Amino acid sequence: MIDSARILEVDDDATVLAALERGLRLSGFDIETAADGVFALRAVRAMGNHVPIWDADEDSADAASRLTTARSIHPVAYSPRCIHNDVVALEHAILVSLSEQSGSGYELARRFDKSIGFFWSATHQQIYRVLKRMDDAGWVTGESIAQDGRPDKKVYRVGAAGRAELARWIAEPTEPGHLRNELAVKIRGASYGDMASLLAEVRRHRDEHVARLDLYRRIEQHDFPGSRPRSGRALHQYLVLRGGIRVEEGFADWCTEVLEALAAEAYPEVLTRPKGQV
Repeated sequence: MIDSARILEVDDDATVLAALERGLRLSGFDIETAADGVFALRAVRAMGNHVPIWDADEDSADAASRLTTARSIHPVAYSPRCIHNDVVALEHAILVSLSEQSGSGYELARRFDKSIGFFWSATHQQIYRVLKRMDDAGWVTGESIAQDGRPDKKVYRVGAAGRAELARWIAEPTEPGHLRNELAVKIRGASYGDMASLLAEVRRHRDEHVARLDLYRRIEQHDFPGSRPRSGRALHQYLVLRGGIRVEEGFADWCTEVLEALAAEAYPEVLTRPKGQV
C-alpha cells in the first residue's frame, strides 16, 4: 500500500481523470481532481500544503513513485509541465489576447492561429473549453451580439478578476525554458544509426525552420515596416516577433552546420560543393 497522501489529479480530459482516479484510489491515495492548473492551484491552497499534484499525462507507475519520493523531500510535489506550461499559460495567453482586443471564441481561435499560436499553441477545442471555464470563473465576461442573418455571437472581454489575475501572473517568476529536442538526441547517436536517414531528417527540420523564418520576416515587414520608434503594445508585440525570428535563425543555421559537418564526415565528396549547398 502506497502512502495515503492526498493527490490532486490534473487533466482536461474527463475520461483520463476518471481512469487514473480509480487506479490511484486502489493504490491507497486520497484523490481530488481538477480540470486545469489554475483551478488546481486554488485547490492546493484550500487543501493545505501536503498535496502532491498528479499530472495525468505521466505514466501511472513511474509517476506514483516519483511523487512519493518528491513528497518526502518537499511537502508540495507536482509536475511543472502540467501546472506551469501546458495548462496555466493557456488561460493567461487568452487573457493577454482579449486584453489587446475583445472577441468571440472563433475570433480568438483565429488570432491564436495567426499570432499567439506561433509561440503558445492550442487547438480551437482547447481554447473554447478553457474560455468557458474562464467565463464561469469570472475572469472574462461574455456579451451576446446580434448579427443580421446569422446567429448571435458571444463577444468576450476581460473582467476585473481576469485583469487582477493577469497582473498577478505577470509579476510571478517564470522558470527559464529548457531545450528538449529529439533531433539533438538523434544527432548525438548518429554513430549508431543510418547516416543518410539522419541527414534527410536534419534537412527536413532545416527547411521547416527556414519556412517559419520566412513567415516571421514577412509578418515583420507587413506589421512593423521601417525603423520608426515603437512603444506600448506595438513594441511588446514586435519584441516577441523578434524573439521568434532570432530562434528560427539560430535553428536554421544550426541545422545547416550539422548537415555540413555530418555530410563531410560521411561523404567526403560533398566538400567539393559550395558552402551551404548540403
